[in-house]
Amino acid sequence: MTIARWLPRFRRAARAMEVLREREQWSRGDIHAFQLDRLNRLWKHAAAHVPHYVKLAEEHGLPEQFASLEEFSQRMPLLAKSRIKENPNALLSDRAGHGHWKYTGGSTGTPTTAYWSHDAHRESLAAKYRFQASWGIDIFDRTTFLWGRGAAIVPGFRGRWNRFRQPYIDRLRNRQRLPAYDMSRAALRRDLKEIGAFAPRMMYGYSRALYLLALEAQQADSGGFHVPSLKLVIATSEPAWPNMIDTMQRAFGAPVAREYGAAECGIMATDAPDRTLRVREDHVLIETLERGDGHYDIVVTVLTNPSFPLIRYAIGDITDAPLSKAERGFAILNSVGGRNNDLLRSKTGDHLHWVHVEDAVANTAAPVLRRFSFHQHADGSVTINAELHNPTAIAEATPQLEAMRRFFAECLGGYPVNVEIVDRVSQTISGKHRVVYSDLYDLNTTPGETAASSV
Repeated sequence: MTIARWLPRFRRAARAMEVLREREQWSRGDIHAFQLDRLNRLWKHAAAHVPHYVKLAEEHGLPEQFASLEEFSQRMPLLAKSRIKENPNALLSDRAGHGHWKYTGGSTGTPTTAYWSHDAHRESLAAKYRFQASWGIDIFDRTTFLWGRGAAIVPGFRGRWNRFRQPYIDRLRNRQRLPAYDMSRAALRRDLKEIGAFAPRMMYGYSRALYLLALEAQQADSGGFHVPSLKLVIATSEPAWPNMIDTMQRAFGAPVAREYGAAECGIMATDAPDRTLRVREDHVLIETLERGDGHYDIVVTVLTNPSFPLIRYAIGDITDAPLSKAERGFAILNSVGGRNNDLLRSKTGDHLHWVHVEDAVANTAAPVLRRFSFHQHADGSVTINAELHNPTAIAEATPQLEAMRRFFAECLGGYPVNVEIVDRVSQTISGKHRVVYSDLYDLNTTPGETAASSV
């Protein structure tokens, strides 16, 4: 038993998890009453201390408090993602609690910045721990992360400090961290070997990275994959199609659960053991607004972070059915679409994960690119659509764009790579940006954009 279990933060988390468990059994009336109370406290603070909402309340004549959730939905305007991107400080409370800024991965083309107080961050972590506990996973169970570098890539002192301390924190928490950038067969086999030696109880990672690992584990010449200790696989940050989940479960010999969230919102919905995607309604108020095309926009109010209130936030994700609310228990969210990315495939059959693509672009052409997307055609050739920060500075941008082109041509083993400068990078049906779209990609067997995705 690890000594860290007795640290104050983890003892608080254990108590919080028990409270969260009890809330999951509330009646619909209890849930709505709790949400309305928390919403009104959030709104009272925002209308008095957050510049954006002070102005909004005056312009729209909004009440000091809402009599019902219906009144709130009818009278409160939507918050566009662009407003957060343009001026995040306008969403920051002048009485914000101690905390830190978070930066999203930029699934809409450019990152979103959000501030989290330490209290709100701990509350979000408790929701994550409760989700895992519902599947029989303890906070300190051995866990393998197939993940990016997270806070370690933040520039300056904070990034250096995170790179220094991350290995020690991982050791304290019984965590193994494997990079999700290299998806070659050799790297996947190396990962399988290291995971087998580590013997985790849980694996957590990008959906497609886990899927590729599962496919490699099923190869007869890979030696197979048998880790009796493994009890749960959590797929997050990307859509996890049913066929992907089935393949992972067969390969890993453990159930696969989806996690839906966002860096600016925290955990929003997670797969319950009954295989329903349950909204964490004590932490977020989710609305599904009909679009007129058979889909519904997901709108989120984060109830836990008054330091940076996101109220009726149009996050940019969609679903193909309205929220389902029973008389007891948290609401069920249907499959979620958005932030969907393919992988690039080289001539040798290896794959480049979209996280690797983003990192490589950052290292070669970030100063001149506002947004970008990769399209791999059926013949293997790749077109990079490049939207420049300064559309008139094509000559100045050419050396960096050429360096990016050469890098990917080499990575793809000879497939032609071309860069096309465009006025605006096209987006998905959900309004989000796909870093990679591939006609050659053989892992996307389900059409459309209605699988669960998360942070």
